[in-house]
Amino acid sequence: MVNINGMVTNRRAALFAMAAAVTSLGANLQPSAGDVDDEQIATKIQDERTKTRSALNEVSAEVTPAVYRATEGDQTVALQAFLDDLPVGRDVEIRGIVDFTTVTINRANIRLRLAPGAVLNKIDAGSDGITINAANVTIEGGKIKGPAAWNGRNTSWTYAMVHVKETTANNATIRGVTLENIHKVGIGVRADAVNITDCRIVGNYPAAQWTGVETAHLGIALDPTAQGMGGAGIVSNNHISGCVQGLSVANYGSGRGTGYTITGNSFYGCYNHGIYSQSGVGNVISGNAFSKCQVPVVITGAAHVISGNTLYTTGTGGSFDMTGLSIRDAVGCVVEGNTIFGDSTATNSGIGLDALSGTVVSRNIIKGNVLVLKGSGRPAIRVGVGARECTDNVIEGNLCVGGGQASAGVILLTTASSTYLGSDNMVVGNRVSAVHKNHGIYVANQINAKISGNLVSNGYNASSLTTLVQIYLDRVSSSAVTDNELVNPASAGIKVALRGVQEDIKSTNNVISNIVKHDKTRLASSTATVKANTSSTSVCEEIVGNYATAHTLGRLIGKLEVRSPSGAVRGWVPVYRSIT
Repeated sequence: MVNINGMVTNRRAALFAMAAAVTSLGANLQPSAGDVDDEQIATKIQDERTKTRSALNEVSAEVTPAVYRATEGDQTVALQAFLDDLPVGRDVEIRGIVDFTTVTINRANIRLRLAPGAVLNKIDAGSDGITINAANVTIEGGKIKGPAAWNGRNTSWTYAMVHVKETTANNATIRGVTLENIHKVGIGVRADAVNITDCRIVGNYPAAQWTGVETAHLGIALDPTAQGMGGAGIVSNNHISGCVQGLSVANYGSGRGTGYTITGNSFYGCYNHGIYSQSGVGNVISGNAFSKCQVPVVITGAAHVISGNTLYTTGTGGSFDMTGLSIRDAVGCVVEGNTIFGDSTATNSGIGLDALSGTVVSRNIIKGNVLVLKGSGRPAIRVGVGARECTDNVIEGNLCVGGGQASAGVILLTTASSTYLGSDNMVVGNRVSAVHKNHGIYVANQINAKISGNLVSNGYNASSLTTLVQIYLDRVSSSAVTDNELVNPASAGIKVALRGVQEDIKSTNNVISNIVKHDKTRLASSTATVKANTSSTSVCEEIVGNYATAHTLGRLIGKLEVRSPSGAVRGWVPVYRSIT
C-alpha cells in the first residue's frame, strides 16, 4: 500500500469499515415477522456494495501510477504538460527513452519513478534537466543522461541535471538514479533536508580538459540559501566518479552548509577533490572511500566529525592520485579512525588542520587514525599552521608511517609564527616511524604542551652525515616531554647523528624524561638530549641504553641530571634499570 500524505491509508481504512458495515448489514437484515420483504433487503445491500466498489475504484486510480510512455522526437512540451496535469501527491512512472531539454515538477508530494530501462535523455547542455520546485518530491530509478559536453569553468553554478531549487523544494529525495555525462552539476541542491541515496553519478569529465584550473565541475552541489536552515541533508551510499569535485558543500550559495550527513559513499577518479567544502558547521563525513583524487577531503569550519573514512591511492603517482585530509580553520572538530594510505603530495599533509581564511585552530581531536604514506614533503599530521590561536588540541593514538617535512617532522604542532604561542596542546600515545630525512615529532611556539607516551622510531639511512631529532622543541616552554620511547632499530642510522630530544635556543623550563633506546650498530652518533639553550632551566632525566650490547638487571644504564633553578648542573644521580 502506498501512503501519499496519509490520504490513501486513511481512505482505505474508511472503505474497509464501510465494507464491514455492508457485511454486517447483510447479516442483520434477515427477514423476520414484521420486517420488509426480501426484495427491499436485496436492493439495500446492492446499493451499499455499489458505493463501496466506486470508492475502492477511486482509491485504486490514485494508487496506480500515472504512466508517461516515450514517443519519437523532443518530448519536452508533452512531458511538461503531463507533469502539470498531475494532482498533488500522485505517483508517476516514465517508460522508455524520452528525449527532452528542461522540465519542472511544480506539484508537491510527487513521486516520479523511472521504470527499468527508462532513460531521460537530455539533448542540450547548459540548462537544467529536471527542476524540482515543490516540497516532498521523490525521483527514483532509471537513468538521466546528458550530452557529451562539459563545463568546468570557475563560475557559480546556475543549472544542474537535477536541480532542487530554493526552500520551496525542501525534503526532496533522489534515490537509485544513474546520472551520466555531467555538463556542470549532476545534482544541485539549494533546498534543505534533501536525501540523496543509492545514486550512481558518472561525470565522464575528460582528463585532457583538467589542467588544475577548471574546478567548478561538480557531481553533487549542496548550496543552501541563507533563508533556509543551511542544509541538514543526507548523502549516502552513492558512487561518484569522473568529476572534478565529487561533492561540493556551501561553496557558492549564501547558506553556511550545516548538519549534513555524508556517509557510505565511494569517490573515484575525482580530479581535484572527493569532497570540498568552503564553509560549514556540524557536518558528518563518515565511512566513505576515496581513490584517485588529488586531495580527497577538504573541509572548512567548526564542529565537524570526520571518521572511519578510507583514503587511498592506486599507485600511479599521478597528480590526481594522491591522498590527504585537510580541515581549514578547524574549531571543535573530531578526526578519528580514518585510514590514509598511499602517495602523498608535496604540498598537502596526510591530516592537516591549518588556519587559512581565519586565525584559529583550537579544541580539536585527532585520534586513532592510521597513516601509511609514500613520499615526503609535508607532515603526516600537521596542526596549527597559520594560526594565531592554537589551543587545546589533542593528537592521540595515531599510527604514522612515512610522510614528514624536511626540517620539521612526521607530526608537526605549530602556530603562524613565534609571535603567537599555542597553549595546552597534547601529542600523546602516537606511534611515529620516520623513514625519510626529517624529524619525528616537531613542536614549535608552544607553552604548557604535553608530549607524552609516544613511540618514535628512526628508520632512515643517509648518504651523507645527517642530524635528525626524534622530538624537536622549537620555542617551547613550561611543557612536559615525558614517558616517550625513542628508538633506533639495528637496520637504520647509517650516517645519521640521532638525537632523542633537542631544545632550540629559545626553549626553556621544560620537564624532559624519556626512555632512549638507540641501537648504535649503524648510527654515526647518538645523544639522548641536546639543550641548545645553555641557560635553560629545563630538567632532564633520561634512561639511556646502547642496544648494541646486552643489559642485565642492576646494570647502570642511565643518569638523572640535577640542575639548580638557574640551570647550573649540580650533579648526576645514577639510574639502574633493565630494558632487555
